[in-house]
Amino acid sequence: MRATRVIALAVATGLVLSACGTSGDSGESKTDGTITLSMGTDPGHTLPPDGTESVSSTLINMVYDGLFDYDTSGKLVPVIAEAVPTSTDNIHWTIKIKSGLKFQNGEAVDAESFVRAWNYGAYGPNAMGGNSFYSRIKGAADMVSEDPDGPDGPKTAPEPKAKELTGLKATDATTIDIELEKAFSGFPTMLGYLVFFPMAKACLDAVDACKEKPIGNGPFQLKTWDKGVALTIERWEDYAGTKPAYKTLTWKIFPDGAPTFPDFEAGQLDMEAVPEENYQSAKGTYGDRMLEVPTPSLSYIGFPLYDDFYKQKEVRQALSLAVDRDLLNEALYQGRYTPATSFSPPGIIPGAIADTCGYCKLDVDKAKELLAKLPGGGWPEGKKLKLWINTAASGANEKWVKAFGDQVKQNLGIDYEYELVEWNAYLAKTQAHEVDGPYRLGWSPDYALIENYLTPVWGGGAANNRSGYENPEFTAALEAGDTAPTLDEAILKYQEAEKILGEDMPGIPMFYSTTATVVGERLDLDSVVINPVLGGADLRLLKLK
Repeated sequence: MRATRVIALAVATGLVLSACGTSGDSGESKTDGTITLSMGTDPGHTLPPDGTESVSSTLINMVYDGLFDYDTSGKLVPVIAEAVPTSTDNIHWTIKIKSGLKFQNGEAVDAESFVRAWNYGAYGPNAMGGNSFYSRIKGAADMVSEDPDGPDGPKTAPEPKAKELTGLKATDATTIDIELEKAFSGFPTMLGYLVFFPMAKACLDAVDACKEKPIGNGPFQLKTWDKGVALTIERWEDYAGTKPAYKTLTWKIFPDGAPTFPDFEAGQLDMEAVPEENYQSAKGTYGDRMLEVPTPSLSYIGFPLYDDFYKQKEVRQALSLAVDRDLLNEALYQGRYTPATSFSPPGIIPGAIADTCGYCKLDVDKAKELLAKLPGGGWPEGKKLKLWINTAASGANEKWVKAFGDQVKQNLGIDYEYELVEWNAYLAKTQAHEVDGPYRLGWSPDYALIENYLTPVWGGGAANNRSGYENPEFTAALEAGDTAPTLDEAILKYQEAEKILGEDMPGIPMFYSTTATVVGERLDLDSVVINPVLGGADLRLLKLK
């Protein structure tokens, strides 16, 4: 899974046996075999510029190739690009791409295919989830316009001034020239993310059809999609890169948080994430076939800062101080997770450091002092804390958010209630500012840089800034990082920006997860490679025994 992004589920995917049994049972060779994955919901955003959440990105990253991938240390690995681009001023960048590559409909994967995809994503009326990722390219501001009375008003936004990025050109079939609005030394790091993938002309000529059956350029193509039941992709035999060692992959869809692990225990799954309640038994049963890897995936509570009550930072700070993360980690995750003391994961993502959040610890007395500063001298009498949660396998999200609420009630005497919403509807509600209380979300990196935990999530106007947070001091620190002459200097400025978040608390960092994945006997254990930066197994590398 390309790290987007906004994370849908505590347990996102696992491998399931095909209905026809083992490849040996059916007379197939292992390279003609089938693997099936579990998926918590249907992908809702299957175009690369729109696939900025974890379920959709899982599909997109199997069907499409981009300019680069990321290795296990977060470094760029050229895929379609010839090499990592360099720049003398961090504004002008030139990318050379390989020639002779094709989309699955026979169209050329050329420089123009990237230009058309990025222009489509950057054009505001197309409402792509990855729109903000193009904002650094010159001319992006002219491709969006502001709704005069907000998303709930009757008026509509005017037509943007432009339909193409002025800073993006295909100078020939294998050359992309990019001019940024401002210097950004970290720009190449972004280019492995899926919003920068190419798109076929036929796809943009028939967008609705392409959403249902993508025209990719990667090692798999979509075969069938029975919504709410299963989605199957099949190896593309004309793929020019390294072909997968199996033929077909089917995602069995488990909607509304339906449990997936019993299917593994019944011998129907090849690989599956382990729910916390099964952790100890699974560890004893599966031994070295249970893989545990720390990830950069952050679980957090966001605040609706468009609500006057939650604009008061004392409320946000107090709620964070009322929660014992160490206790919850032991009770819910058997001590395997890392309680968060910052908004980015130290030790995994370049530039991330610990202890930037002074309110990410238990201090009930301080929490009460902060609430006493509110108008009226405390939390409003009779007001419940309303928590918003998305559905997840085995109720994983519900469990920890309710535990959060229990701690607040125990330590501050504030009663709570919660609203449970299906994932795609949940995304829409948080995006449209329709939630009226703190909400659970997760974040994994799109690219390996501390800045990716800051700008996309908390930057003013960013697509995933669901809180509405804005602070000129924070913005200035981000801009100082962006325009620093070197990446090392930029990281220091981003660290300063994160410390501002640690004071403002637009969200409450809670945990960084550790995956626990069991691998069944049908899979070659050595083929299961979990990338600690991206936080998931590389599904392209899997092999059947």
